[in-house]
Amino acid sequence: MHIRSGVVVLACGLVAVGGLAGCQTCRTCAGGAEGGGRAKAVQAASPATIAMMDKIKGLAGEWEHEDAEKPGEWKVSNVFTVSSGGSVVREIMMPGSPYEMTNTYHLDGDSVVVTHYCAIGNQPRMRAVANDGHNHPANQIHFQFDSVTNFAGGDQSYMGDLTLTMDGPDKMTAAWRSYERGRMSEDTHATFHLRRKK
Repeated sequence: MHIRSGVVVLACGLVAVGGLAGCQTCRTCAGGAEGGGRAKAVQAASPATIAMMDKIKGLAGEWEHEDAEKPGEWKVSNVFTVSSGGSVVREIMMPGSPYEMTNTYHLDGDSVVVTHYCAIGNQPRMRAVANDGHNHPANQIHFQFDSVTNFAGGDQSYMGDLTLTMDGPDKMTAAWRSYERGRMSEDTHATFHLRRKK
């Protein structure tokens, strides 16, 4: 922690002034003598990648799905919020349930990254690239496996592929595929057909 003119600067770079916090650069975060890390600049996002991120920002709000055991009954299953000055979209899946999970979406250079904070305790990261060589429909964003943290190994599975299909301004399909023993499953792990809550 540093103190500058009555402003408290925490080691992580957050500055607290009058109860508000914002991102600042200090020697620790900039890789100075105190931190030892070095940041590497990435290329700027292309218009196509920015458009992908904007589509995800457009999901802000509550989404619901039909209860498989009670046809015709819909309940909130996904909540999207835009955070961190518009640079991150946070998704809460199955909020308030024992299976609640979190996803975060953000730009990383010329790609969009999603990190899935899984209920089993690992955190796979997937990446979508606007021009990845595949012919995706314009209403679809395809995230492919990038890395995973806190992976226990062995038979532990992890999510590794996500396709978001915007079926209109108020309808969306999220299709997840998982990996086991380093191989992606042939079948979809879970598919959610969602509609925006009015």
